[in-house]
Amino acid sequence: MPDWKKASNYKFGRKPDRARWAWEFMRRNPTYRREHAWATQNWQEAITFQLTGVGMSDALTEFDSDAIALQYGFRWGQLGRIADPNREAVPTFLQFPIETKVAMLGAFFQKVPGRRVIQQHPDFATITFSLHGPISPQLASAKQVLAIRQKGKAVGKPVHKGADQWPLYLRILDADEAGAASDEIISTIQQYVNLDTIAAQKRLSTHRKRAIRLRDDPLRLVR
Repeated sequence: MPDWKKASNYKFGRKPDRARWAWEFMRRNPTYRREHAWATQNWQEAITFQLTGVGMSDALTEFDSDAIALQYGFRWGQLGRIADPNREAVPTFLQFPIETKVAMLGAFFQKVPGRRVIQQHPDFATITFSLHGPISPQLASAKQVLAIRQKGKAVGKPVHKGADQWPLYLRILDADEAGAASDEIISTIQQYVNLDTIAAQKRLSTHRKRAIRLRDDPLRLVR
């Protein structure tokens, strides 16, 4: 991640799109990093096993490992293998609704433990439409199904404002990860240096909470 002490490291062009912002917050998410590392480790083990025939007895095949990486990519709203958080290149994010392809089945359906059946992943709903029938009544029925499936689930709201502060939020996240104390952050970042101590601490606390909220649910920026 960039050196948080340099404001110039947090300039992303004249007007970055939402996908760029979503990726910047997502790749700072500790859960995302752990899941990428896990998927990558299994992929590397599978490649070693395929090439040498030497490995753990329960080593994943290359196909299984790639399916896992794809599944984790879908879990984080990405179209493809889960992206490396150390890369700045923005992955392609899924835009819903989406027509499910065979390659995506592993993301939207899951095996039932102890049984030879699969079921719909609880975070998604797959609905089949007839192309030979009128669309409007099918959409009305689908809306009812989706409303029932969505009951009891936390539904994130898209973020429509505040983009001018997002570089600052990223900088705070990087400072926290680097182990910087709040006093050091306040004395380094220009937005706080002209405030009195109490006001600066309160503003930093507010900004940190907003930053963590975006880091923990980065897909709010592209929904």
